[in-house]
Amino acid sequence: MRFPIDVIYINESLEVVGLDQRLSPYRFGKIRKHAKSVIEVESGVIEKTDTQIGDKFEIQKN
Repeated sequence: MRFPIDVIYINESLEVVGLDQRLSPYRFGKIRKHAKSVIEVESGVIEKTDTQIGDKFEIQKN
């Protein structure tokens, strides 16, 4: 990536288990041993949405 991003780490229950805000270009995030997936979003989204560890994602079918 060539620009900073926010990274949200989630477990298999879709619960947030880690956050990296404004991860610099060409850097790796911290290892989160309970994370099963990551969601990469535009830098600043975690702060704007007040995403916190323990929050849960919900996937809805349209």
